[in-house]
Amino acid sequence: MKKILIDSDICLDSITARYPHSIHANRLFSLVEKGTFKAVVSGGSFSNIYYILRRLSNSERALEQLQNLRQLMDVSTLKTSTIDLALASGWQDFEDALQYYCAVENECEVIITRNINDFKQADIPVKNALEYVNELEERL
Repeated sequence: MKKILIDSDICLDSITARYPHSIHANRLFSLVEKGTFKAVVSGGSFSNIYYILRRLSNSERALEQLQNLRQLMDVSTLKTSTIDLALASGWQDFEDALQYYCAVENECEVIITRNINDFKQADIPVKNALEYVNELEERL
């Protein structure tokens, strides 16, 4: 089964209903629910998502939303090797480097993000939700 890494911005687009990005994020999550592919989110993304959600509402609501997200996706731990690769990578944004090496170490075939330009150094495909969903739906 195809495995993809979903960046935290896509998760937040769906959870917070950030229009118009939420439309494409929700389509992506619908395909995950149908078992079209396996979705992975990094453990680091969970803490970032929690921080933002808690500021938008409250801790209880943020945890509820994260529980729903967890039911939908696998969570990748940030191993020492992931951190070491990101530290040595030379990427400008350390968080993006962590996401990338998390995807590599989990053998993900693609990274889905709204910030494609942040992954210029990536050796695996990086796409936005709209592009990826459209490609998948054409094949289905």
